[in-house]
Amino acid sequence: MTVLSASHSGFVKRVLPFLAIAGACGWSYWFGTRDGQSEATWTYVAIAVVLAVVMVVVLRRGLWSMADSVEDSGDALHIRRWRTIQSIPIVDVKSIEREPSLVGSVVTLHLSRPSAFGSAIRFYAPDARKVPNIINDLESLAIRVRSKGGSHVA
Repeated sequence: MTVLSASHSGFVKRVLPFLAIAGACGWSYWFGTRDGQSEATWTYVAIAVVLAVVMVVVLRRGLWSMADSVEDSGDALHIRRWRTIQSIPIVDVKSIEREPSLVGSVVTLHLSRPSAFGSAIRFYAPDARKVPNIINDLESLAIRVRSKGGSHVA
């Protein structure tokens, strides 16, 4: 099986953003009390809660909606997001879009039949400097999607 998605841990995707908020609020509180400013602790707790709510809204639309891992087995794609795992046949993929980003690229798979993840599945593909064959693997997948119905050799 060829792994098409960038590897990242659930910790980085789901826990680290909230640790960053707690760290920023803790750091601000510590420096505020050190300088003699006596802001109420509840002010920092309220700021942390507001930032956490904003973070949830932003992450739900972006990073959390993306697949955690995508593997190509030749005739199907095995996709995992959080605890949901689904196998999607290549014939169910209508088209593939690849948008280059700073590191790697964002790949969107448009499906002819909606899956448990919806009618479009997005994931991060690794950077070509880390995984040299990723562009060829994604292009191979795109060619197989365009030539649906023929014999597919992985």
